[in-house]
Amino acid sequence: MLLTRHRIKESHLDLLCHGYGSADLTEALWQTEFSRRFLVFHSVVDLLAGRPELLGPLPPPAASLDLLMAMDASDRAMFRDLLLHPQVGSWAAYLLRRAQGLAKSPAPLWVDAGVLHALAFVGAVRQRREWATVIPARDGKAMLPGLGMAVFPAQFPGGFPAGEAVLPAREAWETVEAVTSGGRVTLRCRGRELCISADGRSWSGDAQWWELRRLRVGSGPVLAVTLDDIDPYRDLSDPVEPQRLSPAGHDRWASLLTEAWAILCAHHPASADAMAAGVVSLVPLADGGGGEARSASTGEAFGSVLVSEPGDALSLAVALVHEFAHIQLGGLLHLLPVTVLSEQETLYAPWRDDPRPLPGLIQGIFAFTNITAFWHAQAEVSCSPADEFAFALARRQVEQALREVAGSNALTETGERLIGGLTDRVSGWRSTLVAEAPARAAELVAAGHRIGWRLRHLTPAKESVDRLVAAWSRGEDAPSVDPGYVVATGERQWSQARLALARRWVARGDQPLTDRLRALGADDADADLLRGERTVAAAAFTRRLRADPDDLDAWSGLALAAAGPGAVVLREHPALVRAVHRRALRPALDPMALATWLARPV
Repeated sequence: MLLTRHRIKESHLDLLCHGYGSADLTEALWQTEFSRRFLVFHSVVDLLAGRPELLGPLPPPAASLDLLMAMDASDRAMFRDLLLHPQVGSWAAYLLRRAQGLAKSPAPLWVDAGVLHALAFVGAVRQRREWATVIPARDGKAMLPGLGMAVFPAQFPGGFPAGEAVLPAREAWETVEAVTSGGRVTLRCRGRELCISADGRSWSGDAQWWELRRLRVGSGPVLAVTLDDIDPYRDLSDPVEPQRLSPAGHDRWASLLTEAWAILCAHHPASADAMAAGVVSLVPLADGGGGEARSASTGEAFGSVLVSEPGDALSLAVALVHEFAHIQLGGLLHLLPVTVLSEQETLYAPWRDDPRPLPGLIQGIFAFTNITAFWHAQAEVSCSPADEFAFALARRQVEQALREVAGSNALTETGERLIGGLTDRVSGWRSTLVAEAPARAAELVAAGHRIGWRLRHLTPAKESVDRLVAAWSRGEDAPSVDPGYVVATGERQWSQARLALARRWVARGDQPLTDRLRALGADDADADLLRGERTVAAAAFTRRLRADPDDLDAWSGLALAAAGPGAVVLREHPALVRAVHRRALRPALDPMALATWLARPV
């Protein structure tokens, strides 16, 4: 196969650098992804051809490799679809990591390497060839990529039928004979046989077949995806067990996707046009237990979106916009770098509780620019305070993040163009008016998160703290110091209380705090902040700090509630104020008095 030399069109690059997409751009990204996927696959070919022993009890690689190359020569479109199945990309990348010792697994390596034979077998099925091979099984489960999973039980339900010979027990890692002829598939393992139609929709035998189910929603444009709850390589990194959805669970996902796609087509038609051909796999994630829908994607599985079951269709629509943005930027990054090597986790991402490296922060900026655009359009349609809050918060977060990366010397020329384009797009939303209550709530949540992050992740230099403590103790004016911050990992999840309280307050008005909100860490002082009663809130946060000087939420709350020069210091240098406060602590020391003392030199 001769690979195409790809050059991104100027119009496509301009779209991406402003956070936009189009159907034409999506198709161009798929074309480049096919070349990249083929290069990754060729690395797998080289690996297995050079080390055939990695296939263990399975057949040598030659026959499957020859078959796949013959398929490419005879039917490029079919071969392209086979190779571009998202989970095939994840498998190839994982196998290469394992072979290099970068991933560990209790499974013998041949279980992962043997997917090559399963992939070739699926191609033979699609071309209605006669073919036989042996494929791997994990705990009695053998995956045919893009078709489904055969499940060979450990024993017959209720014991073996009368007169039935005792069959071998199931082992963790097994081999399965696979034969296809005349459009039919036969799989055999431990004396059991399973017969499957070529399209995977019907089966018979003494094992079970889980078809890779598909959803098709909308009419213009249509979104067609696999609902993948079975492929071992559907997750972000290591292989995972299947989590087969019940019929009711499948129906819930079908309903949610239908409604979410209707929202996107009605109110976000440009996004829907770009996404229709760009998202081809939907992977249900387990509920993380935090009440929020989780979503993810990976550049190795282009076109796949992982998401936990959301509470409503609007949340799923947001998740699709979010992850498709990552997919688009991932496609660009496979063509052009936007940063030089910069993997230190030192930067502030307003949507994350932990420090981030520059590449990760740029991914977030791109995604949250699209999320801001989503909520901007939604707020215009619904005039809902909740949607206005979501828009105002996302806009504020992206503005903060863009300031974090502006002027970075680790940006390439393309990276500078990307950040400039996204800044221009976000600037266009500054004139959008938001009602007073959602605007205040968004500002408090955004500013409070930044203060909380600085408290948890910035450590001031000891010598600077020593000088300030000495001056305070002698009753002198505060000297000018360089805080000399070092970024530390600190807590990774801590910011849900004020966000949850603000969402509830905006949507339902001023109501008593629930037990759930108090359990998250919200209290009456946070509610006072939302109501605009800053003096009352400041007094309450000060009392909390006198009771517990290490109450970080009280420090950030006081910074939000306070006024005057000391408030500016508390917002920009809360970690420095806290460090001096801890060292110079004496009974009834007023944190605001200390912050005001620090205000002038800092």
